[in-house]
Amino acid sequence: MRLFNSTVVAILGICLLACGSDKSSQQTVATSPKQPFTQDSVVAAAPVSTHLDTCGERMKGFLRWYLDLADVEKPHPEGSSVQFKIPITPETDSAVAAQVTSDQKSSTKYYQMDWRSVDSYLAMLGKSGYFSKSYLQEKRTSLLRRGKALDEARMEDGEPEGFEADEVFWMMELYAASDIDGLRVYRAPNKKVRGGIYELPESLPEGEKFSFLLYTKTENGRCVIDSVARLSNGEYSSVGNK
Repeated sequence: MRLFNSTVVAILGICLLACGSDKSSQQTVATSPKQPFTQDSVVAAAPVSTHLDTCGERMKGFLRWYLDLADVEKPHPEGSSVQFKIPITPETDSAVAAQVTSDQKSSTKYYQMDWRSVDSYLAMLGKSGYFSKSYLQEKRTSLLRRGKALDEARMEDGEPEGFEADEVFWMMELYAASDIDGLRVYRAPNKKVRGGIYELPESLPEGEKFSFLLYTKTENGRCVIDSVARLSNGEYSSVGNK
């Protein structure tokens, strides 16, 4: 994933993703997980199962769908990102300014949130059928809060603060397509942790261990994602809705 310059980042929106390596370097501190979980229990986790039930197979479908959706090299035809209205000033590079459509040009000298794109993005996630109602509600609350903060900050350039990474996994680089077949059931010795957790290990250099955890539940008769977390060299962090 190459770094985005101050204006191009805004054009691309929040889906700053690509398949690649060096995932562990992109981690961020996140909020507490929805389900009770201790760091010690992660380190002492029981052996995982490679057999997937119906929900696990459905999660594989989600991972394939999402990786395709988030490919910045081949933008999804439905549009898959929150957009920002970009300030066009005399100092703006003419080539960059020419790529900005009139409806995406800010009426001010600072970035403005395109609130219509927020509604479109959330509708797209909801339409997919892969997320719980509570997840989508929390995501909306998170986007509204961060979007208002961006509007109030009146940023004139640089990366839109609060939108530096992917919204679902909170990473600038995601898993590779070849990782998806490695999805497995996650088992933890903590008896308070229920089933329905799936682990996606990443392909990393020798000695490094990193994986995503998908917490699921049944809603309206189908398996949906309720939260996402990460394991990095035995340390747990919840992604949540920042």
